[in-house]
Amino acid sequence: GEVARLVGTTFDRVVTAAREDPTDERDFFVLFHAPWCGHCTALMPAWEQLARLYAPVDSIVVAAMDATKNEIDRDGVSIVAFPTIYLFPADASRAPLEYESGADLDSFSRFLKERGTKAFDVGGLKGGGELKDEL
Repeated sequence: GEVARLVGTTFDRVVTAAREDPTDERDFFVLFHAPWCGHCTALMPAWEQLARLYAPVDSIVVAAMDATKNEIDRDGVSIVAFPTIYLFPADASRAPLEYESGADLDSFSRFLKERGTKAFDVGGLKGGGELKDEL
């Protein structure tokens, strides 16, 4: 139920490797933040709640990366302000999707239910895949 902490090297080993593995069905919802960013600090409790809420959902990983210490050079990913949040779909052929909604638990969760690649129905959480149409 913890936020997965990523750095530049683990991003490649974890996120990139998972997306290129056709048997790995995990989406990665990644918060790129800066330690001096007030908005980042303000949303971190909701981000940590999201990680706990989605812990039973095997197909979604809630992660965070200090973007001031780690560079990400990926097509489709542009980090020009903080916080920046992207969903990296399980399928590497699908482009990363920038999150542009509210900085609260309900907004984060609604986004994952609507955009999750794989259907999930765990502990009252239902969405993703073919279930997103039932919301």
